Amino acid sequence: MYHIAVNGVKQGPVSEAEVREKIARGELQPTDLCWREGWLDWRRIEVAFPVGGDAVPPPLAAPAGAAANPFTGTPKQCGLAIASLVCGIGSLVFFPFFFLLMWPAIICGHLARSRVKKAKGALAGAGLALAGLILGYTSIVPGMGMMAAMAIPAFHKVREQSLSKMMDNDARQIAAAAQQHFLETETTCVEFSYNAATGEVSGPLATYVGRIGRGYTVVPTTLTKEGGYELAHPKAGPPRGYDADGRRQY
Repeated sequence: MYHIAVNGVKQGPVSEAEVREKIARGELQPTDLCWREGWLDWRRIEVAFPVGGDAVPPPLAAPAGAAANPFTGTPKQCGLAIASLVCGIGSLVFFPFFFLLMWPAIICGHLARSRVKKAKGALAGAGLALAGLILGYTSIVPGMGMMAAMAIPAFHKVREQSLSKMMDNDARQIAAAAQQHFLETETTCVEFSYNAATGEVSGPLATYVGRIGRGYTVVPTTLTKEGGYELAHPKAGPPRGYDADGRRQY
């Protein structure tokens, strides 16, 4: 039977087989000590239990890259990588409909690269996925430019329509205020005062209409009971003519 000492701590008694098992499991180091009956002094493990010629050598370290790619068979092509590449090409070839293929190319590309990486060699297609991603992202810039080119005219049209409605509404307010003034004062002519910066109406008609749209370059200076007048705005083109009741004439 043996007594052993690991880091100054004694253990045992244990049999020789148990000592050898501890050595095999790495629980005992060559520099640890052991003693048995009949020995004068403690001996190092490496002296008491020398490694024989038939000892099994430790396994070799895995070559660089082997742990990252343990798969040794033929890798399968990743379907998402192919889909990403096809959609990326389509986003450029069928450019007017790029938005239908651009996002699938980008999404499939990212998913494919993630799956190929996790497969550790069992899937191929990282290059195809990268190409699909590049094509997908490339179509964003011209695509956004085309969308902007389509949106700007639409925005101008909406703004013109809004301005047109504002002018027609202001014309009706001016005409209604003048007619009310004529009715109450039994006159046929009234002065019209307007501040283009604020849109405020002053003078006799301020009682009936306090404010209209800002920025008019042409407004009536005098309103008559039967006569018409013009309104003009720099963003609405030529002046517009209205009759005494605020109905547009041209």
